[in-house]
Amino acid sequence: NDGAAEEKILLASGLQNPTGVSFYKGDLYFSEIDKVWIIEDIDSWLSSDQENLPERIMISFWEWLPWVFPACIVVFIQISAEEMLFRGYLLQQLISRFKSFWVWAFFPSVVFGLGHFDYQSFGQNTYFYMVNAAIFGMLTSILTVKSKNLTYALGMHFFNNIIGVLFFGMGDNFSGLALINYYVDKTGIYMTYIIISQTLFHLITFLILFYWIKTYKSPL
Repeated sequence: NDGAAEEKILLASGLQNPTGVSFYKGDLYFSEIDKVWIIEDIDSWLSSDQENLPERIMISFWEWLPWVFPACIVVFIQISAEEMLFRGYLLQQLISRFKSFWVWAFFPSVVFGLGHFDYQSFGQNTYFYMVNAAIFGMLTSILTVKSKNLTYALGMHFFNNIIGVLFFGMGDNFSGLALINYYVDKTGIYMTYIIISQTLFHLITFLILFYWIKTYKSPL
C-alpha cells in the first residue's frame, strides 16, 4: 500500500459547500454548510453493494417544536404572496378578458412552472419539477375559479410546502428544520419518483376538493 487511493467511490452529490469528512468507530461522517450526515458501519455499507441512502443526524422533537409556529408563519407569508399573484391578480385579470381555459389557467401555470427551473440542483429532473409545478398551478386555478376564492389554493400550497419544511426534508437548504431528513440526490431516479408521486398526490387532492366544492357549493 503506497498510500495512494486505488478507487474513487461517490457517496453523495449535490451537497451545499461540503466542509469535511471524519471517521469514528466505523462510522463515516461528512458535512455541508448547515448539516452533518452519517453512514453507519461504512465498511459493511460499501461491501454490501447496496444503495441505501445515508441518513442525516436528526434534531430532537423538543429542539424542533419551538420552530413550528415561526416556520408556519413564514411559509404562509411565502405561499400567500405567490397565490395572490398567480391565482389572485393574474388569474382574475386574464379571466375577466378571456374565457378560454388555455389563457386564464394554462398560461399563468406555465409561467409558474418556469419559475421553478433549477437545473443546477435537479439536473434533468428539473423538467419533471417544472411540469409538477405547472400542473399544481392549473389545478389550483380551477379550484379558485370554481370556489370563487383563494382558500383551496392557499390550503394546498401551504400543506405542500410545510411538509417539506417541517416534516420530511431532503437534506437541502430548505429542510434544515425538518423533523425527518433523508439525503436524496436531486438529479437521480429517486427524486424522479418523488416528484411524480407528488404530482399524483396533487391530482388526488384536487379531485377530493373539486368534489367537495361541486357538492356543497360553499367555501371551507
